[in-house]
Parts: sequence; C-alpha cells; structure tokens
Amino acid sequence: MNKTASLIVRILAILAAAGAGVAWYLIYSENIEIAMQRSQWLTTDAEIRAGQEFKERMNSLPPTQALLEAKRKEIIRLTNDLALANATIVERNRTIDERNNTIAQLESERAELQRRGQELTTQLQQATAKGEQLQAELNTATAEIARLTKDMNDEEKYVPRARFNEQVELLNQAHALEERINRKYTRLWNWTFSQINVKPPFSKIPDGPEDEAKPGEAKIEVRELAPKLPTKIIAIDRRQGVLVVSLGIEDNRLTAGSIYEVQVNDASVARIRITTVSAGQSVASILPGAQLQQLTKDSVIYLVLAAGVPVTPVAAPAPVAAPAASVAPAPTPPPAPPPAPVLTPSAPL
Repeated sequence: MNKTASLIVRILAILAAAGAGVAWYLIYSENIEIAMQRSQWLTTDAEIRAGQEFKERMNSLPPTQALLEAKRKEIIRLTNDLALANATIVERNRTIDERNNTIAQLESERAELQRRGQELTTQLQQATAKGEQLQAELNTATAEIARLTKDMNDEEKYVPRARFNEQVELLNQAHALEERINRKYTRLWNWTFSQINVKPPFSKIPDGPEDEAKPGEAKIEVRELAPKLPTKIIAIDRRQGVLVVSLGIEDNRLTAGSIYEVQVNDASVARIRITTVSAGQSVASILPGAQLQQLTKDSVIYLVLAAGVPVTPVAAPAPVAAPAASVAPAPTPPPAPPPAPVLTPSAPL
C-alpha cells in the first residue's frame, strides 16, 4: 500500500472514531438529562435527601431500594393489621347486635313480668278484700247464731224443747193454711168481680171492712195476697224516713215503687214504699203514720204487699245519704230464708 492510501485510511479511521464519540456523547448526554429530571424527587425526599449531582443521586439509589423494601414490608404489615381490625370490628358488631337483641328480649320479659306482677297485686288486693268481707259476714253469722242459741236456751227454761218444737210446727202449718186461704179468697173475689162486673158486697181481703157494690164502677186490678217476706233491718234513719232492708235484687221478690206493710210480731207497725232495689239490699221510704219505735236496726221484720194497691214501677231515685252516725254501710246479707214460716224446729236434745 502506498503512503497516500495509508494516509486516507488513517484519516477515515480518525473521522469514524470522532463520529462515534460524538454520537456516544450525544446519546449519553440525553440519557443523563432524562435521568436527572426523573430523579429530582430524590433531592426533596425527607428520608433520602440526595445531592444535586448525578453521581450523588446514583449513590443514593441503594439506600432508596432498602427503604422501599422496608416500606413494602410495613405496608404489608399494616394491610394485615387493617384486615384483622376489620374482622374484629365485624365480630364486635355481631356481638353488639346479639347483645342488643338479648337486651330487647329481656326488656320485653321485664315488661311482661311487671304487667303480671300488677295483675297479681290487683288479684291479691281483691282476694284480701273478699276475705275481709267473708270474715265480716262470718262474724255476723256467728254472732247471730250465738244470739239465736241464747234465745233458744232462754226459752227452754220456760217451755220444754219437745213442746216448743210442736208449737213451732203448728205455727208453721197455721201460716201455710192462712196463705192458702188468702189466695183462694182473693181469687174468689176476682172471679166474682169478673162475672158481675161490679164490686162484690164484701171486702177484698178477709179482715177488711165491707165494700158497697156500685153498678158501673170501673174494674180495679187486685193482686193476690203475697206471702210474708222475712227480712232484716240493715239501717234506719228516722229523721229522713229511710229504711234499708236485707232483701235485694237477687231475691226477685221486691219491686221498686211497690208499697208494703211492715209487720212485727204479726202486728202492722208501718207502711213503706220501695225506692231502690240493688244487690244485697233495698232502700225504702217510710210512709207517714209509722210506729218508728218498733223499727230498730238488726231486728227481723215481715213485709206484706199492701192489698188493693196497684204496683206501678217507678224510676229508682238515687239513695238518700244517711248520717254516718245512724246509717252504717250495709254488709252483704245472708241468703233470705223461706217466706214462711220463720222459726224452724230444732232436733230434740
């Protein structure tokens, strides 16, 4: 090879080397610039704090990788802790719901128990009041039995028991016969009146005065003589003329508005008008002309429907309030005895 060709080759090699160097520098410079831009955050991070030079930034990459690994582990741990906390929250919420349901059920049971307790308290009060009422009735009945026993024993001092029982039986038979005769007599009077359409010339009751017959006189309703109704005076107010007896609506023998004769020892001592008939007692107004001294509290009387007086039911007025000193609240009376007779023969001693 001659010198000229060798020189040309050398010049070309030098130019090629210079072009490669320029190309490498250009590529390197562009990459360095991109790397510097993208690693700018390394200089502002509080934990890394890399320098501004490229070398300083490259030297900060290994610690940055270790820091990222630590942060990843911390994130994983916190994620697991968060999942565990969420599971715990779900479990606690479920427990809270169960306990709230239990509390609601217990509140409902407590309300039911309180209601049942109030019902039992009311029932206990009612039972206590009923027991006191029954005890008072028992005491009254015991006292009445003791009084009747004493009266019977006192009577035995004068009349033998067998003779006394015989007299009572005869008296009972006489009462029954008297009632049958009175009924037949009244039916006869009514039948006679219906046949001739005038009053018969004899009284409407066996012991009454004679009636003069008057042709064309209007027909008068006459009730059959009712049997004697034995009862007991519960309370009496002589000032206001109020009498309370032990026959009530359950006896079904008294009618509001009816007038009755009050008999004591077979003698008529007063006339009363029934104003109110209620459970266990009846209230009556004492009509003028009564022998008030014959009417005493707790005494036994007989009520006889007044003959020839039509029964006109009236609206029952409110009971008249009697003074507290004279009229006591009426206890529930014992069942009324049969209409007649009153006395009952006892067994021989």
